[in-house]
Amino acid sequence: MTAIRNPQSAICNLRSGLTLTELIIVAAIFAAMTGAILVSFVMGRRSHVAGDAYVQVQQEARRAVDAMIKELRQTTSDRMFLSGASTVVFQVPHDNDDDGSVATGGTLEWGAPGVDDGCIQYTLAGTRIERTLLAGPFDLPTTSCGDQAAGTTTRVLGNEANALAFTTATGGLQVSVTTQMTSQLPGAGQRATISGRVQFRNL
Repeated sequence: MTAIRNPQSAICNLRSGLTLTELIIVAAIFAAMTGAILVSFVMGRRSHVAGDAYVQVQQEARRAVDAMIKELRQTTSDRMFLSGASTVVFQVPHDNDDDGSVATGGTLEWGAPGVDDGCIQYTLAGTRIERTLLAGPFDLPTTSCGDQAAGTTTRVLGNEANALAFTTATGGLQVSVTTQMTSQLPGAGQRATISGRVQFRNL
C-alpha cells in the first residue's frame, strides 16, 4: 500500500473549482449563445411580420381590382370616361323605366344600380379606393355626370392604397392598384401592385 506523501495537496486539488479565466471563458460562450438565439428570434419575427404585411397588401389590392373589373366589364367605351389618372366614371345597363328589361325598342338603357340615368365612379381618396353612385344624366358631349346621388353611400373597395391608375387600351381598360403597408419593425414595410385588364362588352 502506497502512502500519500502530501495529503494537504490532495485535499486542495479536490476542493479546487474553476479559475477566474475559466469562468470568463464560460460566461463569454454563454453570452455568445444567448445573443445568437436572440438575433435568430428577432430575425424570425421580422420575417413573419414582413410576410404577413405582404399578404395583407396583396389582398387589399386584389380585392379592389376584382371588384372594379367585375363591374367595369358591363360598360362600353362610349359609356365610360377617365377624369384624371385615378378616377373613372361609367354607366352599366340599367332598367330606368322599371319595365323589367334593360332595353327599350332595341336600345339599351344606361344608369347605375339604384340610380336611373346615374353613373358609377371609382376614385382614390387619400389611401382609400372608393365607389360612389352619381346622379345623372351622363353627358356624352362633355363626358361628365352629376354629384353624389341622394340617398347613396360611398363604398370603400380597398384600403392602404397609394396609387390607382386607369389606362385606356384597345377595346378595354387597364386597371392598376398599388397598396403599401408600413410596419413598426424596421424594414418590414411592404408594397404590392396588382393589375387587371377589362375587356368591354360588345353591345
